[in-house]
Amino acid sequence: MNRLSRNKESIKLELVSNAVNDPKAPNKKEILDKMQSYQDREIKNRISIIGPHRDDIIIWLNDKPSREYASQGQARTIILSLKLALLDLLADYLGEAPLVLLDDLDSELDSIRREQLYKTVTDHRCQIFITGTEFEGKKEPGAESKQFAVEDGRVLSMEKIVGKSRVGGQTGPRSNTF
Repeated sequence: MNRLSRNKESIKLELVSNAVNDPKAPNKKEILDKMQSYQDREIKNRISIIGPHRDDIIIWLNDKPSREYASQGQARTIILSLKLALLDLLADYLGEAPLVLLDDLDSELDSIRREQLYKTVTDHRCQIFITGTEFEGKKEPGAESKQFAVEDGRVLSMEKIVGKSRVGGQTGPRSNTF
């Protein structure tokens, strides 16, 4: 989040568990005792009351709950930050960089966040497919990148059309893939 917001914002994750009093120091006996204490009620009502599937995560943005305070752009940035962190974890676990698909990447992001996002994703040495609906003619995700536009069911190389406001000079909806 720091990179995507130029160090202006930070996020923290908090686990809220109904099975333990202190999620930072879970106690197996405490969890088992609590689950057993609800077992009869769960069977009678045919529902699960206690367990990790009922836990929640609160995402804090600058020490405020993001669910209440984050703008759409901030919420999108939080999700993308978590996905980029997951990308790093997967690469470490697999021992190789995974293939990444990011759809509608630039929606709800201002130009500064978009620019930071493109810089950040190119720092990950992996194959990334990014789709979006905007092309400003200056997005350069990386030296090894190839950019394409899809119009009327045709895939066109952006190298041939950079500088035009619309692919083929036409207006209307289109999709860009970077």
